[in-house]
Amino acid sequence: MAQEKEYFAFISYQRKDEEWADRLRSKLEHYRLPSSVRRQDASLPKEIRPIFRDALELAGGVLAKEIETALQQSKYLIVICSPNSAKSPWVNKEIQTFIDLGREDRIIPFIIDGTPFSDNEETECFPPALRSLKDERELLGININEMGRDAAAVKVVARMFGLKFDALWQRYEREKRKKMYWIAAGTIAAFLCISGIALWMYQQKKETQQANWMMMENHARMVAEKSKDEVKKGNIYDAILALLELLPQDGSRPFVAELDGALRTAYDSLQNRRWNCKNLGQNFNRLSFSRDGERILGMSDASIVVFDARTLNSISEIKLSDDMSGAMSFLSPTNDTLFVIGTQHIMCYSIPDGQLVGQLTYTKELLTRCMDNCYRWVTYVEDSWIDEWKKAVGLHPEVKITNYNPVRQQVLIENEKETEDSDTQYSYSLYDCKKQQIIKTIENYNGTPFSIWEGTGISSTSFSPDGHKLAFAQVLGTGFVLNLDDGSTSLFDCGNPDCAHYSNWLSYGCNGQLLHSSDFANVMLFDCSTLTPIDSLPANHYSADLNRAGDICLLGSDVYFRNTPNDTTTPPTCDFRNLGVFDNRGFIIDTIVNQRHHIICSGAKLQYTDILGEYDSWEQSETNEFITKSIIGFLHDNRYVLIVREGIRGSLYGIDIIDIASGVQVYHIDDFVDQVYYDTKTEKMAFGHGNDFFPETAIYFPTLEHLIDRCKKITEGMTLSAETRKRLYLNRQKE
Repeated sequence: MAQEKEYFAFISYQRKDEEWADRLRSKLEHYRLPSSVRRQDASLPKEIRPIFRDALELAGGVLAKEIETALQQSKYLIVICSPNSAKSPWVNKEIQTFIDLGREDRIIPFIIDGTPFSDNEETECFPPALRSLKDERELLGININEMGRDAAAVKVVARMFGLKFDALWQRYEREKRKKMYWIAAGTIAAFLCISGIALWMYQQKKETQQANWMMMENHARMVAEKSKDEVKKGNIYDAILALLELLPQDGSRPFVAELDGALRTAYDSLQNRRWNCKNLGQNFNRLSFSRDGERILGMSDASIVVFDARTLNSISEIKLSDDMSGAMSFLSPTNDTLFVIGTQHIMCYSIPDGQLVGQLTYTKELLTRCMDNCYRWVTYVEDSWIDEWKKAVGLHPEVKITNYNPVRQQVLIENEKETEDSDTQYSYSLYDCKKQQIIKTIENYNGTPFSIWEGTGISSTSFSPDGHKLAFAQVLGTGFVLNLDDGSTSLFDCGNPDCAHYSNWLSYGCNGQLLHSSDFANVMLFDCSTLTPIDSLPANHYSADLNRAGDICLLGSDVYFRNTPNDTTTPPTCDFRNLGVFDNRGFIIDTIVNQRHHIICSGAKLQYTDILGEYDSWEQSETNEFITKSIIGFLHDNRYVLIVREGIRGSLYGIDIIDIASGVQVYHIDDFVDQVYYDTKTEKMAFGHGNDFFPETAIYFPTLEHLIDRCKKITEGMTLSAETRKRLYLNRQKE
């Protein structure tokens, strides 16, 4: 009589597939054959175990002998098939041993990766012994990638006991759903019960915390107000100690802006920034970045100055002759040569010594290169080389070039015609320089023709740096962006009625950011995909550019440096940063700071809204009808906004420094000024009027954290007496 087999199955695998062997073994040993199936065949077991897997079952004997014995005592051989096992001599030997025992019909290939009988040995998953079984002896594998893990395991069971897979799988699915239903029902019931209790407890705790938090806020405001009285009496150190005690150190207490203002008042009685500006020292017609953003070109009628974009140090200055006044220029890709475009030749100057090293005669290739580098300013160029370039690319000499797309070598041409009622209408054509033909004409937007006199004309155009979009700004303060790939358009609206002017301006920066401005509005940055405002510059100008990194902006003769909220360790690039010269008083200033703080300054009214909804909205209005408010700028990563209060006939009623989140005035400067400069090294603000500055009026305005550190040092070792604590209401916090 044949020996009874000890194992239901032997799992053969390569070590890299050990996880799959463990998973299948667990599936099989925990599988329960349905009772209805076992009633039809009494020989079927209730459970399928044991299953042999060598790493678990082998004792301390000889490896080969124990494996051979286990194979002899196993009813089935399950082979974990993959490109790993196909190359394993041990797996192949185990298969061959089972074949030699005459049980090849009880081998079950379980495919986890690869393809059987593949032409590529890297994807072959059957070991040689399995591939040797061909024709009628060929074995069909069970592929998990075709039917899934659970179904593959059930199919192994069906093949082991000669059962119908569909019947087993349907029962398995029903049992699984039933089990999951009861688990889910129990979980939901428990969750609802626990959630109800937790919600009640949370609500009670939240209400208590809110009440305590509000009580601490009111207490802090009361102490802040009381400390100002102590300062007036000369008890300055007592006031500082009291304020330091209430300022939050670890989040256990609320912060109120009144504490900030009171501490600054007390400290002053004793003895950074987002967009900040540096003036280059002279008035340039225009500024532009080099292509890599490492250099800045300042261009005037008399000279061209090359600056380092990070330090603003002058590298070289090229003096221009009278016949080259206003000439175009561009830097070489390596920033070592400056090309100045003259009427007859292109002059080459060495950087940094500024010496003339040669000149180039115009060629078609050189003219195209000039256009590639100077396309931002072609509307200002009337030199003869433009006429030569028109001729080289097949353009009529009378056409008016308004812009150039260097990526696609396309020219934007402005066409002009008189209507029957003597109105002037315009259209714009895209001319392909390679094909030497017009490929698209834009005559109107949404059916409205372009007409300056009707207020719908185009005031500026700009191609995106990647060459895929073209922006049009209209004199109505609106405009649109044309997608050159699919012809779709997106409406642009600056959102400020004061932008409706001939100086309305829309342009792409070197980094692809869309910028907007006019003579009467701040420079705004817009999301290029949605055309919604995301940031602004506290300065007014109709010409600007951003470098590729987006951290330096050019406005006229000023260079603005951007310090992000996360960049608090970067040292200042220059000592004095111009926070603003408010020469456009009376106009609406609508700005968004840090992509969340929305501030509108209009006349005597100042309104604030938090886009994220974390802070409450607030509004300030002057009671005196002759006083108007204007935004000067922002300090300390836009935590504070500086507001000038202007009276009748230009007289000023001082400058307020306001905590943006709360609207609380933390500082007031009662001086006649119209300019403010901030020194980042000394953390002092200096004030000026016209061209005069008054260093003696400079005030110390550090970050709150820096101020707290200074106050701790000057009060080190000091304590408040019990009587003083009572006088300053500090005992209440312990009640």
